[in-house]
Amino acid sequence: MKAPARKAGGEEKKDEPRTSASHSGRDSSPGGRVMAFQFLNGASSVFAAANPFEVSEYVRANVGSHSLRLSSASDASASLSHRRAGMLDLCRLTYGAQARILSEGLGDIYHAQFILRGHCRYALPNTTLDLSAGHVLVINPDDPLDLTYSDDCEKFILRILSTMLDDACAEHRWFKPHERIKFSQEPHRFEDIDSLLILLRLL
Repeated sequence: MKAPARKAGGEEKKDEPRTSASHSGRDSSPGGRVMAFQFLNGASSVFAAANPFEVSEYVRANVGSHSLRLSSASDASASLSHRRAGMLDLCRLTYGAQARILSEGLGDIYHAQFILRGHCRYALPNTTLDLSAGHVLVINPDDPLDLTYSDDCEKFILRILSTMLDDACAEHRWFKPHERIKFSQEPHRFEDIDSLLILLRLL
C-alpha cells in the first residue's frame, strides 16, 4: 500500500488535486516557462510543502545518491512525486530554493532529466550546460554530478537501470561496447522526443 503524502514535520496529507503552476502552460515568474506535461498525478505524491532535506533523503534512497546544498533553506518548500513502473522509476521534484546537487556518480543507473520549469546548470569538467524548461539530458552512471537548480526549477527524472539497456541490446542483437553504454552530454528539446513523452505520460 502506498504511504500518504507527507508535509514537513511528518504530518500526513491526503491526496488532493494538484493546482501548482507546473501544470499550466505558462509561469508568471521571470523567465520560468512551464512545460505542460502531466507527468505523475496526485496519487503518486510523496511529499508536499516539505523540508528539502527530507525530500533529498528520499531521493537518495530511491532515485540516486547525491548530497544537497541550499542557498537558503529557511522558507524553502519542497515537493516530490514518485512511482515505480517495472524496472523504471519516475520522479518529479522541486526543492523550492536554489539548490546544488553533488555526486561522484550514479552507480549502475542512468538518469534522463527533463526540465519542466526554471533552469538547471550542469557543470562538466570542460564545459557548463545551461538547461532551461523544455530540455532533457541523459546522465551516465559514471558521470560526476554538479547541478545547480534555480529556486523555481522543477524536474522530471526517469531512472533507468544499466542492466535494462544491456538486456535490450542482447534481445535485439544490437552492438554493445565492452564498457558501459555512454550517452553524449548533449541536451535535446522536448519536441525532438514527442513519442517518448507520450509513452511516459501513460505510466
